[in-house]
Amino acid sequence: MKKAGDLLAYFFDQKTLASIHTWSKLFSAWPSIVTKHKIAAAESHTRVVEFDRRVLLIEAEHPGWIQILQIKQSELLHEFQSRFPDLDIVGISFRLSRTPFAPSIQTPEPRPPEMSPAPEAVVDEDTANLSDKERFERSMKRLEQSIIARERTRTHDFNKEAPKERGIQAHGEDVATLHSGAWIEIKHCLLCPRHCGVNRTAGERGYCGESAKLRLAVASIHHGEEPLITGTGGSGAIFVSGCNLGCVFCQNHQISHEGMGREVDITEFVAICLKLQALGAENINIVTGTHAIPAIVAGLKQARADGLVIPTLWNSSAYESLEALSLLDDVIDVYLPDLKTLDPNLGARFFNAPDYPEYATKAILRMLDTRVLRVSASSTLRSGVIIRHLVLPGYLEATRETLRWFAEHCQGQALISVMTQYTLPRTIDAHVKDAPKRCMSEREYETVLGWLEEFDIEDGFYQELASDSDWLPDFTRQNPFSSTLSTTVWHFQSP
Repeated sequence: MKKAGDLLAYFFDQKTLASIHTWSKLFSAWPSIVTKHKIAAAESHTRVVEFDRRVLLIEAEHPGWIQILQIKQSELLHEFQSRFPDLDIVGISFRLSRTPFAPSIQTPEPRPPEMSPAPEAVVDEDTANLSDKERFERSMKRLEQSIIARERTRTHDFNKEAPKERGIQAHGEDVATLHSGAWIEIKHCLLCPRHCGVNRTAGERGYCGESAKLRLAVASIHHGEEPLITGTGGSGAIFVSGCNLGCVFCQNHQISHEGMGREVDITEFVAICLKLQALGAENINIVTGTHAIPAIVAGLKQARADGLVIPTLWNSSAYESLEALSLLDDVIDVYLPDLKTLDPNLGARFFNAPDYPEYATKAILRMLDTRVLRVSASSTLRSGVIIRHLVLPGYLEATRETLRWFAEHCQGQALISVMTQYTLPRTIDAHVKDAPKRCMSEREYETVLGWLEEFDIEDGFYQELASDSDWLPDFTRQNPFSSTLSTTVWHFQSP
């Protein structure tokens, strides 16, 4: 009788055997890795369940474990990359387990990508009369083909042969997009840096709080943006419900964190865009849409086909992956990213994202690479990037570093917009640790203006100093903003 190792050697060459061995080690390494990084008891409540498209999927039995692992996400990814360099691991995502873990966790069998789970208690008619050896040979052949397919996928030049998109639907029934070699799925959501890994097409919700269906709160002709954005006709702002960031002082918290909004299908989204254009909007301004990119891309493409000709703007936090941004290449003309902070400690404390500086700076640099500043004859922006920064009272050094970074990396390629409007929303808990409880002072304002001169930043905008909160929106009203700032075109509570 031959040993199991001899049988494997009979069917596979040494390279394939080595690959199988690496896969086995990958799945069994998790307990030692979490122990090394001092995540107590994690090996009993979390586990590696899948490695697909170069992303590891970690399953946890409670949301608290996901939060703990996300804090260590960069360290864990680096550890896996160091131990398994040949696997070219690019990310880690997390999801909740559907069932409680057993008291003693057994390491799951490694399953290469593209392999379907073996059916339970079902006999295939084609193999019913085969001997055990013949069934084993067939199973091993399928495994070998799967591994070979994975190797081909890693080296294939998608830019030459792959379609630009596949199955983007407004409601996400089969949302999967292939673009520049990167798969983005919200069946296993990796759209943003959170990498929640939930199946949003089945109604599961990750950090953003949204399923695959697009929800909107308000669409309006808005006059409160930068002059190059509002022009004379105003900006056609479309406020998307949900958010992948966690700003403790978010002025739009009613729609970003509290769930206000209504589902719209692609037909209604297109109708909103065309109505804004008909009413004289200078552009379509998508506000906080990162978590809804597939549906928005589909909607904007259909709107273009149906007669939308004004520029489209992407108004975001910049907490975005490069793969997700690549999906916008064909539909977005102008980027309006925030650059909230370059301090990971402030990122964790105020935005619930310690990795915000890393992802935001990479996202902004990519935006600069794809959009050149162009202003129309009517003095509105047709293409380009405006980088926004909100000054936090009491944390001016963070603003200084942000302005320095802009001067070194973006000067001449983008415009800066320094915002001094910080106000703690009245409905936000006043005990939020360390959050500024006041508006910006005149002394702080003069200091920031001095830094603009110090870094020789001349191209852009800065707000006049304001000391009231009357401008704060209330999305329960038909017009959330003041009538001088905005005219509502569509509201989620309207029929």
